[in-house]
Amino acid sequence: MCYFQLGLLLLKNDYRFIKSHLQKILLELFAIIILLAIIQESFRMINEKVVSQNFFTSLFSIIFIIFALNKIFFSKYPPIFFSIPGIYYIITGPFNVKLIIAIKLLLNYIPVLILVFILFPFLGLNHLVIVNSVVLALSLIFLTNISWINYNLKIRFKKILCQFIAFSLVIIFFPIKGSILFWVFASLVSFLLSIMIVEQIQWPKFMEHCRFAYLSKKYFFEGNWAGLLTLMYEQKKNTADNKWGKKLYWLGWKSLVFKELIIYSRLSFSLWLMLFAQMAFAVYLMKSGGQSSFFIGGIIIVFGFTTTFANPSYQTIQKQKKGFMIPLSSKEFLLGMLLIPLIISIISLTVIIFILNPPNILIRIILVNFVLGILSSLLTVTRSFSNMRVVSLRYTIGLIIFIGYFFSALHFSPLYLFLISFPAFLYNYILIKGAKRDYEKI
Repeated sequence: MCYFQLGLLLLKNDYRFIKSHLQKILLELFAIIILLAIIQESFRMINEKVVSQNFFTSLFSIIFIIFALNKIFFSKYPPIFFSIPGIYYIITGPFNVKLIIAIKLLLNYIPVLILVFILFPFLGLNHLVIVNSVVLALSLIFLTNISWINYNLKIRFKKILCQFIAFSLVIIFFPIKGSILFWVFASLVSFLLSIMIVEQIQWPKFMEHCRFAYLSKKYFFEGNWAGLLTLMYEQKKNTADNKWGKKLYWLGWKSLVFKELIIYSRLSFSLWLMLFAQMAFAVYLMKSGGQSSFFIGGIIIVFGFTTTFANPSYQTIQKQKKGFMIPLSSKEFLLGMLLIPLIISIISLTVIIFILNPPNILIRIILVNFVLGILSSLLTVTRSFSNMRVVSLRYTIGLIIFIGYFFSALHFSPLYLFLISFPAFLYNYILIKGAKRDYEKI
């Protein structure tokens, strides 16, 4: 009876937290409404044969694999937390810790069950991605247990072996194709192992993480930004002791590549979401509309890409104009600034062409990435040399060439693409010469 009351107290504690911060939790409903609109549009695209259902199944598979990788190999924090008063009460009270951890894990499964058996059917996601709800729920429970086991294992060899076995099981018995009996067995065994390793819990580390999770959630919903800033500085590692930072200390043009990587990694989630939303809307226009819609979609792709990734280069150039010296030649500067936008543009264009699914897709991917990958990254750097609010003549011509060649790549034969590649490459050469001239004027 005592442990039953303890479980009720844990539930009551979560209920009080939700009730006290209900106003800000309602913001999550807005995200659910947006998700409903996206799912409704996805079903419409499947029914009208705009996008195949296999695309959404493959997308779900990729997302699940990334989630499993994070849970098994890269999860830093435990999957279960206690409040600060609660964890001291558990440690000092006359309780069986194994039973408390078991209760907490079982309570942690409730959001998973709500997600899979209520939200997924309500939103229609189980039909959209063709996944068995029971198998998906059991696999998520299995990943939660494995995350808890990895967090508490002290011996590195055992931890690596456990991670390798767990990830191999996820790959072999994938939730889309896996059997219910296997995942029942895997979830039960991992749950029992999660309880058995209670003696190996590293209490100082676990208490610190519980404190961080409890206070960060509390400060966020209370709007206590000073408290959140204090927690951030507490969790921040000393960069002087960071071995990876010393290994990634690059010189020459590579330093600009490293700078761009750091800047892009620090871009806000809302900015990335806006960029991906622009790309998705552009692909939708190209797929479902006529030539005019294709033209508008091409403009959205180029403007969204160049505006987002030209801003760091523009800030660097403005600092140079104010006296900040970069001891690099024009070739080194362009190489350092072009590399990351080139990689991102090639990946983005490849994904877009796969979604649009034209004939002779392999030849078209090679041609388009050679021409448009270089052109879009050059337009990004070219735009950064001018005022970001002004669209220059070179940028406008490049925009027209981008859209025209992209349209040709999807609607005409590969032989025709070879014939119009020369003027596109010639314009790339003109952009490079112009960018070098602009750099030498700084």
